[in-house]
Amino acid sequence: MNTRLLLKGSLIYRSYNDISNREGFWFSLDKTDTYGYGSHTAEFRLSRDLVLADITNPLFYEQLKDWLKDLTSRVVDLKQEHPFILFPLGFDDIVFYKDFARLIGIDVDAFGLSPVVHTESLLYFGNRSRSSIRQCDIKMMEILKVIIGTVCDGICSLNKFPDIIRNGMHHPEISVFDNTHLEFVQDVARPVIGGSLTADDSPRILTAMNLDNEIIRNYVNLMDENLVKLRKMNLKFDIEIIKHPVEQGDNTIITKKMFRKTRKRARV
Repeated sequence: MNTRLLLKGSLIYRSYNDISNREGFWFSLDKTDTYGYGSHTAEFRLSRDLVLADITNPLFYEQLKDWLKDLTSRVVDLKQEHPFILFPLGFDDIVFYKDFARLIGIDVDAFGLSPVVHTESLLYFGNRSRSSIRQCDIKMMEILKVIIGTVCDGICSLNKFPDIIRNGMHHPEISVFDNTHLEFVQDVARPVIGGSLTADDSPRILTAMNLDNEIIRNYVNLMDENLVKLRKMNLKFDIEIIKHPVEQGDNTIITKKMFRKTRKRARV
């Protein structure tokens, strides 16, 4: 599994509207990437190195499917939740992907075709897409914590992830399993700008959706029940970790030589 190593002392950012939501689990290396999530922006410093699974890597999705097969052999009921867990990282069958999006309440016909987005998905992501639904993202993170939580600290997408459902791009992002490894530094000043539209020839930048319907609520309830079962099990996975540094091109000044390390998943 390919990961990105973010070193102690790195600064990351999160935007919010209410002070009760300042401390969370989703961040970005670039504060401007977070502006769509609130009118205030907070700066945090890492108190230790973080190892983050790279969800943009082509092999990650294949590994996730294998992990879900393994988990289903232990909790059979989990099988019906597989599409919801995989949905945030897309299906390689675009027709099925759009049909499933309709099923869970997304009006896919409300968004115009963006050739740039579809080309990016085809060339670099194996037709996959990052359609971010808040409730599904949260449950995806909880299942990933069960699978890789002892060898990784979270996930990252340091490149813009295409969304072929809404025909836009998701900004680079970081999500951590345990935000106690982050220290609040300060609220940062934000410039006053007139509008947030991208250029006419550029894909629009998307934020997470919030779907509140019976299908999503049933999924969340079932997932919560199965997560309780999984957390009680003595789960072990053999996971090979390949760490890459986060470098200047990733919007930070950190550099470090690449190194390789193999570990077996410890007891959950």
